[in-house]
Amino acid sequence: MPKYAVLLIVFAVFTVGCELAALSSQVVEQPTTAIEGTNGTAAATVTTQAQATAASLKPTPTAPRAQPGAGAPTTAAPVPPKTPVPAPAALKLNVISPQDEATVNVASIAVVGQTTAGAVVSVDGNLVDVDAAGKFQTALTLDEGPNIIEVVASDQTGNELDTILRVIYEP
Repeated sequence: MPKYAVLLIVFAVFTVGCELAALSSQVVEQPTTAIEGTNGTAAATVTTQAQATAASLKPTPTAPRAQPGAGAPTTAAPVPPKTPVPAPAALKLNVISPQDEATVNVASIAVVGQTTAGAVVSVDGNLVDVDAAGKFQTALTLDEGPNIIEVVASDQTGNELDTILRVIYEP
């Protein structure tokens, strides 16, 4: 290759490199890569494409945030008012039927009563459905002669009330 062709290439690379170096110095301060000519001399200094791309991806600085107590007013999030929680109703138990000391002539009777809404009721150890108003009812089969019926109501706080009924079955 003629000597003037090499000089022309070196000059072109040098000119382009100078323009790129001027532009890159405005964008980012990154290390540069030297391009050498065919005779081993430094021809130009340019910023690599990867460095220019990295510079364009740098985040832009944001304004510093005001620190509490540094003159900037601070506002706390509003606290919603507390909703008062009603105290649990006192546990109650009222057995309507059968009457204590009753004598009946049928083997199956209805145990009917009223308790506090949300309470749990058992009759002779068996759980009974309680409606939203606290009413309950269940059928109970009696043995011939005297029968002891235990009705227990309990609430979610652990309180218990019980009633013991004596019913005599005479067929």
